Amino acid sequence: IFQPDAHFRRLYDSAKAIGNAAHALMIGRGKEIAVADFDSWRTGDAKAVRANAEKLGHVAILQKHFVRARNMVDVASERLHWPHDLGHGEVVLIWREGDIWLRTMIDWLSPQHEIAWDYKTTGLSCAPHAIPALMLNGGWDVQAAMHERGLIALDGAKRRKFRFISQENTAPYAVTVCELPEDVLVIGRKKL
Repeated sequence: IFQPDAHFRRLYDSAKAIGNAAHALMIGRGKEIAVADFDSWRTGDAKAVRANAEKLGHVAILQKHFVRARNMVDVASERLHWPHDLGHGEVVLIWREGDIWLRTMIDWLSPQHEIAWDYKTTGLSCAPHAIPALMLNGGWDVQAAMHERGLIALDGAKRRKFRFISQENTAPYAVTVCELPEDVLVIGRKKL
């Protein structure tokens, strides 16, 4: 039996909801988003809407947070000239190494598989000097190494670039693009 009150004990994480919505809007794929026209999740009606959305496997988000996600994507798209017509979003790679199956998902992969993009949102600073800490704390080096390993297994070895788009989830929604250098990838490969 599905009990909304028991299910609702998990706290709403606005940053995560904004990130999921921005990701879906930016990539054009991702988790299903259920926008709720409430100021908060405190009322019984709001709780019921959220519980039903989550029961269906959707990410419930308040309208004000969805608007913020849309504003973020508008700013990022304007600054990045996002190539929606070139490449594919949420590319899942699955391969086998011996008896072990591995899987990774790339947010955006260019047509010739030479550039793998990942979109990250944060409540922290995305100023260029803050990127190394975000990268280390977020495991971007290991993530890129996993993407690289899957691409090599499925598409052969060749030079590839791994770019991370980091965006603040508060206005003015600063955006920084970082391409991981070879020395960082080497460390990521060793960690992996």
